[in-house]
Order: sequence, then C-alpha cells, then structure tokens
Amino acid sequence: MKTAHHATDLEVRLMRPEERDAACRVQTRAFHSDFLDGAPLERTLVGVTPDGTISSALVMMPGPLWMGEAQVPAAAIGAVATTPAYQGQGHGAALMMGAVHHLRDCGQWLCPLWPFSYKWYGRLGWGPGNPDMLLRVYPDALRTIDAPSDATRPAEKSDMPAIGRCHDACAKRTNGQTVRSQAWWAERGPKDVSKNGFVYPGPNGEIKGYVFFNIERIKHTQGVQVSVTELQGEDLFVEAALARALAEVPNTTSVHLHLPCSSLLYRMFGDRVPIERLQRLMIRVNDAAQVLAAAKPPAGLRGSLAFEVEDWVVSPDKPIPVSVDIEDGQVAVSGGSRGDAIRCTIWSFSQLYIGALNTAQARALGIIEGGSPDADRLCDGLLFGHSPYRSRLEPG
Repeated sequence: MKTAHHATDLEVRLMRPEERDAACRVQTRAFHSDFLDGAPLERTLVGVTPDGTISSALVMMPGPLWMGEAQVPAAAIGAVATTPAYQGQGHGAALMMGAVHHLRDCGQWLCPLWPFSYKWYGRLGWGPGNPDMLLRVYPDALRTIDAPSDATRPAEKSDMPAIGRCHDACAKRTNGQTVRSQAWWAERGPKDVSKNGFVYPGPNGEIKGYVFFNIERIKHTQGVQVSVTELQGEDLFVEAALARALAEVPNTTSVHLHLPCSSLLYRMFGDRVPIERLQRLMIRVNDAAQVLAAAKPPAGLRGSLAFEVEDWVVSPDKPIPVSVDIEDGQVAVSGGSRGDAIRCTIWSFSQLYIGALNTAQARALGIIEGGSPDADRLCDGLLFGHSPYRSRLEPG
C-alpha cells in the first residue's frame, strides 16, 4: 500500500470546550456552511499543531451498521476539513490516522464516509463500495410501472415506529446501513422525513415499504424535481408501487431515483430509462479480527481460513494475521500466521468485507495474493452476497 504523506507532529484528540469556535471556523470555511452548532465536544476530533493552533477537524457519528444480519459497531465520519494555511502538509492525513486509532479505542470497527477523493482516502485504507444507480425519469415513465397507484398513502408522524421496523427488515439485504433506534426515527420523523414521503401499508397496521424524497424547484421552468433520499420495500412489488406513486406528486416534471446497485426496480419500467452509476461510498475496516468475529455465516458454511492484512496505520511494521474458524453459524477468530493465508492490504480487505468484491474479482484486479481455492470459497461464503449501500439519509 502506498502510504499517505502525514504530519508527524500533529496531536489528534477530542476537541476541548475552549476550542469549539476555532474548530468550527475550520469547517465553516471548508464547507461554506455555519458549523457553530454542529461540533459536539464528545464527537469532534481536532488536529493541534505544536504551537496550539487548530489546523484540522472532523465530526464522528457513532452508530452500528447492518452487515447482512450482523450489527457491527461503527462510526461515520464527516465534515473533514483543514484550514488553508496547513493544506498540503499532511494535516488531513494525520487527522484521519488519529481518527482510526480513536475509533478502535472506542470499539467502533467500521467507518463509512462520503469521500472528496477516492485516491486520497484509499491511501488511508478506505475501500470503495459499489456504485449506486441514479434513474432520471419523467412521470409518464413511472406510470408505465405495473403497480397500483392507490396502494400507497402519504407518510405520517405516527408511522415512524412502523417505518423503523420496516427499515431494519429491509436494511439486512445490504451492507452498511445504519442500525437506527426508535429514538432516531422519533427525532428525524417530525423534523424532515415525514413531510415528503409515502408508505405502503400492510393489512395489520404494519408498513411494508416507504419512500422519502425532496422537492426542488427547477430553475427557468415550470414544475418541480422529486429526488428520492431513501426507498425501502419488503419486495420488488412494494418498491415498484412506491416509485409509481412519485409520478403523482403535484407539479412533478422529473424524478431522480437513487437506488442500490443490486436493485431490480429499473427492470419494472415499460420503456427504456437512462441510468447513471454514482460512485459515492467508502468504508474502512478499523480492526480486521473484530469485524470477522462479528460476521454471521450461513448455517452450512464450515472450514478455516486466514488473512494477513497490511494496515500501515494500525501496524506499520508487519501485517496483521487473523485466522477464522467457521462452523454451525458461528465464527471463532484467533491470531497467528498460516501458509495459505489470503494476503492483502486493509484497502483490499475492506472491499472484501463489505461485499464490494468477491475473491475472483479481487484476484483479477491483482489486489490480493496467496490463499487457496478453499480459502476463496470460504471467504466468499462468509463475506460476499450483500452489496454495500447507504442512502442519502445516512451520515458520512
């Protein structure tokens, strides 16, 4: 792995109360937005130069992630910024390295984010997820979907608990969505989620699917653009009905559907629709042993495999050996090297773990070595099968 240039004399730690204004100025300048109320003491890391200057800052947003059926402790990172006077001197890289160590100390084994540069974050170990699909469609194209337009209704604040249960059931089909508490739904629902949304109600009061969206005025034209922030459904029929409902939003002239790469919804249209692929997500494994121990293997998967993971942030002198024994739906993890270990960097391992690549794809790209056919089979059986995805509602 090609290491990132980083400042070796930068102290990375939690922000102190008297440093809040300085940290907020760094982030406000970078993002042209007011961060004065957005830097909580317990979740803001700062980079401090030897003379006490706050040169860089970021905000952590802790919350476990669904990785298939498993819930893995994690924290998203956002608002990463370095003041212009210190840019290009390795302060941002030192800040991110410090964040990895801080998250490990806090027991948060995964870290998702929305990157400004895949190359830059890749040198620090963040691996890219799969591209999302963006469908730009007209209302008449949505009306060709074979689904009833009257099966849905507008979302209400009282729906939030049932929507939360629906989200948990649907999120297990992908890797990387946040495990959201009922408190999350109680806070977000009244503020912004329920004002633009539809639900697909079930016969017994449950919610079988939902869609949330933003309504944006289109410049120099009549009508509005509907941009989906999150769409979840228990099956393809429910998702199709929710997408169909978007055609009836008043004054809609264009709909932007943001979907996981694994979604089949685009096949429901009666005519061709334009599809863009958006590379947006990166996730880093902070501790290979801990995330493997949290995995939920299929009941019939049995065997042993090993990894040797180069992570220069965590272990700059030597690879980290991890052995895995899989049996009866359980994973046991230990240390120690083996001759048939799959050798990779943390960048490659992160992509394997989140399901962005299987072993055959990783070997075709030349980013893993060693192993054996049996090790590849076990690795794919343990890790591959759910695509990485986070909607536009997710932090990072």
